[in-house]
Amino acid sequence: MTEQVRVLPLATKDDWDTCTHWLKRLGVTQPWQPDAFEALSLLLPKAAVETVIYRFGPAHGDLQVLLMRRPTKEEEPSEAFPGLLHSPGTVIQAPDAIPLGDDIQARIAREDLEAAFRRLETKELAPAKFIGWPQLVDVRLIPEPTRGVFCCLIHLARIEGTPANGAFYPADLLPDDLVPSHRIIVPTALKALSLAAV
Repeated sequence: MTEQVRVLPLATKDDWDTCTHWLKRLGVTQPWQPDAFEALSLLLPKAAVETVIYRFGPAHGDLQVLLMRRPTKEEEPSEAFPGLLHSPGTVIQAPDAIPLGDDIQARIAREDLEAAFRRLETKELAPAKFIGWPQLVDVRLIPEPTRGVFCCLIHLARIEGTPANGAFYPADLLPDDLVPSHRIIVPTALKALSLAAV
């Protein structure tokens, strides 16, 4: 079976003017409506904070990773990966940015990431909390066919407490129903962990 390619008409100057007008009117307030985010995601690379949360199992010290199930289409109609498992992560949003100031270079990276990590704790990990600061282990450009290109800041982390959602899975037996990009993200982080142990 051949795949049908849908060819869209080229945008006119009026189309671009209208788009520009509405984008300026929206400003940098977040969160955007999911359909607007998905449409813009295809056009521009986004920075994503990805955390691979690990622990050593109680019985034999086997390495485990925390995975969470994404909402179904019934729960969240705009969900890009309904019902699949993923490691906790978030896209860096405009409100994560800090106001310009004298020491902007020294503060910007930490405070942008700190806002993203706090959002992860609040929205995905609660009531668990990170133990210390998640460790950046790699940066990867990962294309998502339905959402565009992501610049993934891949971190290793540990938590204290038990998240309300999610479960720990054996690191060497990742489930088949994992978000495709997380088949890159999780092993990348775990490789850094194994290298650190050497």
